[in-house]
This record gives sequence, C-alpha cells and structure tokens, in this order.
Amino acid sequence: MSQQGTVAITVTAGPSLFAPFPAAVAEFPLPAERELTPTELEPRMRAFLPPPVLAQVALPLQSARFEDVAGLIANALQDLQGPNRFGLVSAGEPRGDLP
Repeated sequence: MSQQGTVAITVTAGPSLFAPFPAAVAEFPLPAERELTPTELEPRMRAFLPPPVLAQVALPLQSARFEDVAGLIANALQDLQGPNRFGLVSAGEPRGDLP
C-alpha cells in the first residue's frame, strides 16, 4: 500500500492465522500529518459518526493516536447489534512519537 488513504480489508471465515473466529483485518498506512489531541478530535467524531456508532465509543478519549481511534470505531461498528466480546488486536510497525 503506497497511497495514503488506501485501506486493504480482508475478511476471514475463521479459524485463521488472525483469530479463532470470523474476523476482518484492515491494513492502512498511518497519516503523515500531525495527530490531533483528544480535545481536538472529539468534536470532529461527534460531528462525523452516526449516533448509534458514537454511543458505542467511550468518550472522553484516552488516546487520539490514529490506530487507537480506528480500533475504537471498529469495535463500535462490530458491537452495534450488541456486545460480542471479540477483542481488537492492533499491530504495526514501530513508529515512535509523531512531532
């Protein structure tokens, strides 16, 4: 994936190398620009996310790191029909802190 904004999604029927149950894997590059603080990001999330999804996201945010917020939204989407207790696994290249 060389283009910023490109997301590769793989759905597995399970069990697989990713999980012992059906799973979706999203692979995406981290944004190159400065990350927002939780205080800057929360109003944007409230404006962008539909109320049923937003209701599943724990606010205030503990972290505004891109991969953490992507994980929160992914969990919110998978739990729209009720909690399924499937965990979120986030892995990636070590990156250090963005300036």
